[in-house]
Amino acid sequence: MVTHREVQIRAQEEIDRVIASSRLPTFGDRPNLHYVGAIYRELLRISPPVPLGIPHALAEDDIYDSYFLPKGI
Repeated sequence: MVTHREVQIRAQEEIDRVIASSRLPTFGDRPNLHYVGAIYRELLRISPPVPLGIPHALAEDDIYDSYFLPKGI
C-alpha cells in the first residue's frame, strides 16, 4: 500500500462511497466492497498468515536410494 498509493486512494474512495464517514464497515458491507475485498485476497495470497510448509521429521531410520537417513531428521 505504501508503494502503490493509487491502490490506497481507490480503496478509500470505494469505502467512502459505500459507507461514508458516519460509521465503521461491517460484514454486511462486504458484498459492496469489491475492490477492498480483492486487495485483501491478494495480500493473503502474497503473504499468508500461516506457513504453508510444515516441517517433517523421520519417525524411524530409513534408506532411500542408497542414502541412510537417521530418524529425527
